[in-house]
Amino acid sequence: MNQLQIRPKGVSILGWLHLIGGLLGVLFMASFSMHPALKETTEGLREFGLAPWFVLLSILFLFTIGLGSGIGMLRGKKWGWYLGSFYYVYSVIRNVTALWTISALSTELEGELDSMNRGVEYYYAKHILRVLLHSAIYLYFFRSNVRVFFGTETTKMTSLILSQVGICLVIYLVANFLV
Repeated sequence: MNQLQIRPKGVSILGWLHLIGGLLGVLFMASFSMHPALKETTEGLREFGLAPWFVLLSILFLFTIGLGSGIGMLRGKKWGWYLGSFYYVYSVIRNVTALWTISALSTELEGELDSMNRGVEYYYAKHILRVLLHSAIYLYFFRSNVRVFFGTETTKMTSLILSQVGICLVIYLVANFLV
């Protein structure tokens, strides 16, 4: 980062959101790991066919990336840009895969997706909105002033995007084989 370059406001906002969200998430996970409700939660995950250790590890992974990217973005580090942009690619792919599973889950649970009796439309809308929002934020990382601030203006964006998507798909495939 050029020391004379002023941090874009959007980077400041995202950096603080990532830092606070990641820190609170890691603290929550640490306190939840000692909470009596963990046993009930892990039993519920097993009934649903999910490995509790994997779900908790996945959540911790997201919080850690959020915390790290927040620190990196606020410090104007190139790795903060890479972690932050990766976070949004991962989030888009995670929400797209959630869209694929909504109908299967609603059939399996016979329409009882949650205690508030929200139908599948709610979940489709929620994940579609997340895909759109996170895609827009991902595109923000490619604005020229943001790239100049982080010193990524010479990075080949096509290969970077393909690499990030590829890494996310590998994570997704490995996760499906582990669970």
